[in-house]
Amino acid sequence: MHRKFTCPACKTDTLYDFNTSEGVLLDFCDTCQGVWFDRGEVAEYVDLAEDVPDLEKALSAATPSHLSCPKCKTDMQRFQYTPEAPLTVDRCPDCQGMWLDRGELHALDGIADRLESPKTRIFRALKSLEDRGYKPIAVMRQEAP
Repeated sequence: MHRKFTCPACKTDTLYDFNTSEGVLLDFCDTCQGVWFDRGEVAEYVDLAEDVPDLEKALSAATPSHLSCPKCKTDMQRFQYTPEAPLTVDRCPDCQGMWLDRGELHALDGIADRLESPKTRIFRALKSLEDRGYKPIAVMRQEAP
């Protein structure tokens, strides 16, 4: 059964959870096509170390948002995701979830590609797999009879 929340943009109960091919459970509004990310899901979805690369700097320039958090109903903050990118996001100061309007997820993918080297991203992905109990192929070959 899908969870249903009030979309921060539409203000109606049109925000439903769905699983992505990356294994992240996101909340998607089927009306405005915005996406809600719970804390940690942005980093997991776009394969970055943190949801917001320089959160302290981003929050120093944050302004009040006209949106309310769909999870805890707190007024969100709006800020530029990175100084180098023209992407503005809304973030809940309490639960630290983030709202992206239609089309902003695609922009975030492009920004993430430029923020970290492929080598860094691959090493973090391998570490994550090891933390989940997967063994590197080289180790598996050594253990095989």
